[in-house]
Amino acid sequence: MISTFPPTRCGIARFSSSLQQALELRGQPVAIARLVGLRDFPSSDPRVVIEFDPVSKMGIERARTVLNRYQTVVIQHEFGIYGPGDGEAVVELVEGLQTAIMTVFHTIPLRPHPNQRRILEALADRSDLLSVPSHSARVALEDIFGIAADRVVVLPHGSGWTPADPRSGRRRNLLTWGLLGPGKGIERTLEALAGLIHLSPPPTYRVVGQIHPNILRRQGPAYRDALCRQAESLGISELVRFESSYQSEEFLYRVAAQADVIVIPYDNDEQVCSGVLTEAVTLGRPVVATDFPHARELLGSGAGVVVDHGDIAGMAAAIEQFLTDDIAYRRAVEEARSVARRLTWSAVAQRYVEYFDRLGESVAVS
Repeated sequence: MISTFPPTRCGIARFSSSLQQALELRGQPVAIARLVGLRDFPSSDPRVVIEFDPVSKMGIERARTVLNRYQTVVIQHEFGIYGPGDGEAVVELVEGLQTAIMTVFHTIPLRPHPNQRRILEALADRSDLLSVPSHSARVALEDIFGIAADRVVVLPHGSGWTPADPRSGRRRNLLTWGLLGPGKGIERTLEALAGLIHLSPPPTYRVVGQIHPNILRRQGPAYRDALCRQAESLGISELVRFESSYQSEEFLYRVAAQADVIVIPYDNDEQVCSGVLTEAVTLGRPVVATDFPHARELLGSGAGVVVDHGDIAGMAAAIEQFLTDDIAYRRAVEEARSVARRLTWSAVAQRYVEYFDRLGESVAVS
């Protein structure tokens, strides 16, 4: 499997590590070809068989030599992890592979610019099987990129979390977590919170996650400082708590279990997969999210509410309903628990194994 991988701290690394562990429990060992950059620490994990910088032509050649020893290569694809130019180095990498290839697309741009289209289409042409994390992503591949639906399988983002019992007593705790930066939409949640101070007591809002490393390098703590100033100007500083360090999955689970409502206020209206959304649902907590494809798909049966990006009043009303309406809250919790059953890493890994077997059979026949 080609991917970022711990100790790299990013969503794809966390995804690949979780998938690798779940596959191993299913009796399917997976070696890792780890993508690294200049600032990444080396891995001591024995499952990492090679580390390479996709910017380096020598690194790509070394990776090809190792990868061609395997029957199947799984490419975890995100535009930001294969170097500059939208990560166009991945095209050069796959052109030299002589294995069966399964490409997992974590992002499908709904309004692709030419280079993104070129990269995605090149990967699709070279791959024996394509995987996407949601049905909306599959539709986008067919409608926007002209890729036949029978070449694409939907394998959801998994979660190692299990439903937590709802907290007893009055519900007043809101939570957002993940790497922070422009586009995460924290600003709109602060505005919505300011519209809820009439509740007695008013809700609190906990924001857990460090500033995205790229943002931190360019801007320092300016983004977080701006959020703090906004909270102060809205008169809600005492209700907001920022925790800016990178946290373990165990810590995040404990924090999330203390929340009553998870808020996912992203600016991005193209997002076809959100690991945070998946984990919030598998935790069994109602979610209030802005309108993006994965949110519509995962919350559409009642595990939460989707609101328009500019509808601050609508976001505040959805949050207030889950905080104050016992029936609405219980219904959302029950539906989230129902959806969660198909999102466990064990269930997802089993489906991966089935498709690996099919790929192996097709290679044997050819």
